[in-house]
Amino acid sequence: MALQGSDLTTGLQTRLSSTLPLEVRCRLAVNTFTSNVFIPRKEEVVLDWLMTSLDLKYRDRLSPSLTPDDTLLWDTLHTCLAHMATAPTSPPYKFSTVPDILLNILPHTDMSLATSMSCISHLITLSSKHSPTHPNWSNLLSLLISSTTADSSPSLITSLHTAIQRITLDPTQDHSPLLIQLSALNLSHPHPSLQQMVSSLLFPTPDPYTPLFSHLSGVDGKYHPCQVTSILLSSLSSGCSPLLVMSSCPAQPPWLRAKLFSVLLSTQGCTGLVDSSTVEGGKLLKCLTKKIVFEGSSLFRLALPLDLSLELAPGYTMAKSIQDVVKELVVAEGVTEEIADILDAVHEHHPQVLEPLVALILVKHLEKPSSVGNVFKNLMDVMMKLRQLPKLISKLFLHLRTSSPVSPLCWAESDLEMLGSALGSLPRVQYLEMWKSINYHLSSDIVSGTSGQADQFAAVLSPILSTVLLNSQLADHNLPSSLLPRIQDLMDNTLTSLETVFNMDNISSKLKQLVVEASYALSELSTLFVEYRGLKQFGKQLAFAQGVAARVGAAQDWQDSPAARRLQVSFCQENKSTEKVLGDCEEAFDELESTPDIIGQIPDPTLLKIVRTKTVANNLLYESPRFCSAVIFTLLAKWNKQENFFIPEFEHWANFADSLDSYLGKSLASCFTTLMHSELPGSELGAQDLEVLGKLPLENLPTVLKLGATLVCLGQVYRQAKSRTQSFMLAARCLETTDLFRFVDAGKFLNQMLAHEDVTDEIIEVVAKSAGRFTKTIKDIDNNFHEFEENVRNENNLHLKACVCLLNSLNMSLSEGAEGTDKKVAGKALADKISKHVVKIFKKKNLDNSEQIEALCVAAAELVKMYSKTGLGKMSKLVHKMVELSLSETCRSWITLLGEICKNFDHLEADILPEDWKLSCWKVLSDNFEEDCQALVKSLFKIATPSELEQMLKTLLDNDLVDLSIWKCIISSEVTEDCMNAKKAAVEEAVAAACKQARAVDYEQLDKLPEFFTVIFSSSPPCVSTQLEIVCLGSLLSSSTESASSSLSALSTFLSHRGTLSTRTIPITTLIIRNCISPSPSVLTLHALQKVLGLFSRHKADYSSVLPHLVADILHLMSSSSPQSKTILTTSLHPLLDMLDKHSFEYLSSNLAPATNEIFKRLLTNYNSSHKFKGKV
Repeated sequence: MALQGSDLTTGLQTRLSSTLPLEVRCRLAVNTFTSNVFIPRKEEVVLDWLMTSLDLKYRDRLSPSLTPDDTLLWDTLHTCLAHMATAPTSPPYKFSTVPDILLNILPHTDMSLATSMSCISHLITLSSKHSPTHPNWSNLLSLLISSTTADSSPSLITSLHTAIQRITLDPTQDHSPLLIQLSALNLSHPHPSLQQMVSSLLFPTPDPYTPLFSHLSGVDGKYHPCQVTSILLSSLSSGCSPLLVMSSCPAQPPWLRAKLFSVLLSTQGCTGLVDSSTVEGGKLLKCLTKKIVFEGSSLFRLALPLDLSLELAPGYTMAKSIQDVVKELVVAEGVTEEIADILDAVHEHHPQVLEPLVALILVKHLEKPSSVGNVFKNLMDVMMKLRQLPKLISKLFLHLRTSSPVSPLCWAESDLEMLGSALGSLPRVQYLEMWKSINYHLSSDIVSGTSGQADQFAAVLSPILSTVLLNSQLADHNLPSSLLPRIQDLMDNTLTSLETVFNMDNISSKLKQLVVEASYALSELSTLFVEYRGLKQFGKQLAFAQGVAARVGAAQDWQDSPAARRLQVSFCQENKSTEKVLGDCEEAFDELESTPDIIGQIPDPTLLKIVRTKTVANNLLYESPRFCSAVIFTLLAKWNKQENFFIPEFEHWANFADSLDSYLGKSLASCFTTLMHSELPGSELGAQDLEVLGKLPLENLPTVLKLGATLVCLGQVYRQAKSRTQSFMLAARCLETTDLFRFVDAGKFLNQMLAHEDVTDEIIEVVAKSAGRFTKTIKDIDNNFHEFEENVRNENNLHLKACVCLLNSLNMSLSEGAEGTDKKVAGKALADKISKHVVKIFKKKNLDNSEQIEALCVAAAELVKMYSKTGLGKMSKLVHKMVELSLSETCRSWITLLGEICKNFDHLEADILPEDWKLSCWKVLSDNFEEDCQALVKSLFKIATPSELEQMLKTLLDNDLVDLSIWKCIISSEVTEDCMNAKKAAVEEAVAAACKQARAVDYEQLDKLPEFFTVIFSSSPPCVSTQLEIVCLGSLLSSSTESASSSLSALSTFLSHRGTLSTRTIPITTLIIRNCISPSPSVLTLHALQKVLGLFSRHKADYSSVLPHLVADILHLMSSSSPQSKTILTTSLHPLLDMLDKHSFEYLSSNLAPATNEIFKRLLTNYNSSHKFKGKV
């Protein structure tokens, strides 16, 4: 009898349910499940048996201890589920019993076992897919989530999120336990699915919350919670975290989020909507007796922004509620990290709410000046935006009058720096108002107040007053003269109050600090008026500050303030206490690092000791001539230990750094003569010494100081010290502009430098270029040229490079001034010697020496430039050969030589240059074109004949890809009149090919297109036909997003230069604009757009039909732009609004989206009040 499929299924069920050992049955289950043997419903049979077995094992268990049978069953189930996940097709198993079974076994399952955890994750995922409406999901998820921790398996968390996303809960059940667990899961493993589920549970409709909020606020009447509100109340009463509830609340209607936020704040112990006298309110506030974590800061982040005009109760708005909560928290807790976070959230969305609380918040912040967060920054921002920064000071002191701080108040340095930087942006009138307010409180609360009150106010007022005075911008040149009497009056009032405090009998430490800090700041401001503006009437403040400085120096108890030291330093010369104040090296060095401008007051011995023993980090000191003098003097003294040279004492270095005829200048000049003829050049300096010297601005030092620095460097060069390379480099920097050769023979010096085997190219080039500038140095080189020729070493090319630099320098000298001068006669004679010497080197050239060939190529260019008009003579062979090498081997200097050939082509004989050299030059040029080749291209085109030009352009047109860079250069190049047609035809063909190639997806020159088209649009007369220009304009749509600003610049060029044609391409123009401003244009792009829109006014009638649509696009862009971008767009739209008629305004107002329409209304208000021309000038 044939075996039926049902028999196989029955047999499998029988074997699995038999009394065989569990190990055997598990092996059978795995083999059957994973093999390809066909047994009907085998997956269902195996999974049912495994789930039933696990259920039976755990159902009646009293302890969660794990048995071997448990492990075996879990391993078997894991193997089957893993195989099922990788199978190409899923078996038709519904997993409908999984929630019930898991509810039975989970209380007794060891969740730390990886196999069981993996199985549960798989089962949750599969069951939620096939049975999303099972009634036990709520209980199962509550149980499962309660067993998770922050370190739970990621696979389990993922399966939970997946299940939550898939399942559908019965709305008639009580899901408050699930909501509590979901809130906890949201804290450790947030996911959008959690918000989705809670939103469906609690907020299917806002209707149930209207009576709930009325009841909670204390409105009389009976209230019976519905299912939705019952879940919420029960969860919150049990200590549920409010964050998930708040984040799940829909944005509409606005009152729902606002009132829910207030209710949730009540559960956090804050003032809110809930009235504890109501039935449900009393139950809800029971959660405060539990140990809950304060989550107010996160709650504010989730809830804001809100509609502040909404009323939570009659006459009690959302704005007032937020203010009350913030005030309550700040008073109770001070400015903690959590409170600072709340203030950040409120400032971000509703900064105006903080304005009534700034004084309270600031006082609490000053109690903890080291607190984290941006508290003071936010308060400053609020008052700056309201243009009420002076009122911040008044509110602070008025609040101090009515309150007693818990701890002493103290300002943080960062807060004072922030205040100082903000003062620079204030109008002068507001600045003076702030100063006036400070003066009032200085007089009434400190001078006339009680001792305790004076100390408290002084601790707060002193740093503010000194910051205001030190950061004022009152002494600049554009200060209106009408403000001077007001400023003088304020200074006098401040001085009067300070004098009163200074003359008191018993002054507390706080008041002493006030006098010192304010006196210093007042003296700094007065100094600006006296010395910068020449207003001597401000001198009495300086006299008072000098007296305070004297008191500080005489009494130890006045020196506690950090400003005391600065005050003493400022007046140490007037009080004749320089040695006492700045005589100590350590203290002087600290002052110098923090305040470099006091270097003039530091005694010479102290300054020299600082230079010798300290490492200066403040780079501003290296710009000080006195500090540079000290460094150079110290290095010279160290180098001149044997005293072979006469170095004047440091007292001579202070006032004669610019005069070569001074005692110092003449002394240093004599040292060079000794140096060049002495066999004992001095001591060796260390690498650290030369590093310090290198930090000085050697190129821009005063004349005499530069001589001193040169002496230091050359002393190391002639000594053949270890750091010779560094010495050569420093000497080259000193000799770029130098007076050394007034005292030293330039020819002899150059020969001595060339004699050093390790000499660097830089110093040879600098000396050679300097030598050709003056008559004396030219004659020096000429007189020593025989020695120069004799010392040529062919193995290096420094002599040849020196010749090239000399020729370059002589070329500039010979091309300037009148003929027949001593300088030109000497220069011509020296040039002739050098050119003959170069020809000699050329005859012995080594073609394998690429460096030599490069130098010869540059030398040939200099010779062509110098002798082309008078004739090259024997130098013709050199030029001819170097041109051949340039065209064949493309040495790096070929651009220089061929450029000079083109410039002087009319003066050169035909036989000097190779045959067809122009075509060969063009071949090299087109193959190696770079940006620095543009001048050569333009020079070559000027001398090309029509046939040569056609042939050159044809070689470019034969290339598969149009090189935009070289064609851009060709378009802007001038040609002779008989070559115009050939150039225009070739350009037309090339531009057409470029537009066609730009359509390719993988086009490599996409970023170069806008600049290429800019050259085309700006050419005059037009270089291509009208039709092709329109094609070029349309091709701008192919440019990349990164090139948006360049594309708009090209468009503005087209609108500017092709005004008539632009009226026929308006659709293309608007399309380019839309393409460039989406999705999020950069600031550079918006500036380019502003230029384009400004050109529309030239053709107002032509653009009138498209302007409303373009304005709508820009308004839509403004809704998602940054403040800076909005400012640019607003300015860009003003010219367009000038062009709109009445119907266009009506059309926009009726068709814009509500949010965009609000932006349009504000824009129109600003336009009508500040921009629109009304016929009055």
